[in-house]
Amino acid sequence: METATAMPEAKTSLIDLAQIDVPQDARPHDPDKLALLADDMQKQGQLQEIVVTPTTSDRFEVVAGVGRVQAARKLGWTQIRASVREGLSEFDKARITYAENEDREDADPFYQAAQLDKMMKAKGWTQEQLADFVGQAESNVKIYLALVNVSPAFRDGASRLALTITQLNQLLRLPADQDRIALAQECHSKDLSVRQLKALVDQKLGKTPTKGQATTLPGLSQGEKGKAGGEHDPLMKLWDPLKVQQVTDPYVWDVAFKGPGHWQFDAFLGEEPLADPKKELGQWFLKMAHALGETQIDQALEEQYASRKREAQKITRSFQSALFEAAKKGDIKSPAIDPKIAEMIARRKAQRMLP
Repeated sequence: METATAMPEAKTSLIDLAQIDVPQDARPHDPDKLALLADDMQKQGQLQEIVVTPTTSDRFEVVAGVGRVQAARKLGWTQIRASVREGLSEFDKARITYAENEDREDADPFYQAAQLDKMMKAKGWTQEQLADFVGQAESNVKIYLALVNVSPAFRDGASRLALTITQLNQLLRLPADQDRIALAQECHSKDLSVRQLKALVDQKLGKTPTKGQATTLPGLSQGEKGKAGGEHDPLMKLWDPLKVQQVTDPYVWDVAFKGPGHWQFDAFLGEEPLADPKKELGQWFLKMAHALGETQIDQALEEQYASRKREAQKITRSFQSALFEAAKKGDIKSPAIDPKIAEMIARRKAQRMLP
């Protein structure tokens, strides 16, 4: 595997905007968001420098910060502060652009896919090698790269609708562009969750829901539609896809509330066999933990669990002792008490004693 070389050193300079060129394949910017950026730059100045690389003795190409360049021109500025990096390879430019957009909420999945594709081709890497470099699960990278070869009509339409990578992954299951575009528009207009979109794609493909598959609306767990008088899910609002699902992209999941202290999760990690199931499932668990805001072991809860376990063991021992004492007195016929049965009974007794 060819490794990534160190990034060329940079120097900061004020550069005339007239000397700066924007790449033809640069990410298109929404006019309204560009106007907000220009307004912010007018009030606060340029808070973050752009990144450029020299193309000739007096021309520069934008590597990161196209929006800031366009906003500066809109404001009538003549110069902009830039980090000038000489000798950037195509790989370097792609990884800088990818990193620049990775943490943006409005990052275009198609544009990010193009940067990943450039990096992989520049180094001759496999998808697995690329995934290791960018710190993503291989299945995530595979989903992004699937966007590279879609039709221009679908790409342009889906980009305008600002669909997430998880939603796009579901739409790509459909073979026909006509169906993809129609469902993309429906997903946007009805604000469908990923699992709702998946159900519609399944219908298009002639698949019937599997046993236990969710049919709930956004923000509702399956337990909400259980028997009348049943207990409501205390975490119902947390399952809202707008609050949780985006954090667990590109994984699709559902949850069913079965009763006090009992939730059942159904994780959908991909249509095809996973290259590394252990890693993929681990990534899903980590993303879910982050989505719930719990990424560290709570020592207070751990002590509660340990205390409950000690109490249960104490009750089990007491129960077994009482049974053997009864056997000695002849109150029961056999002293041969099955430990598993005794433990089960003790556990039930313990649970009734606990909140």
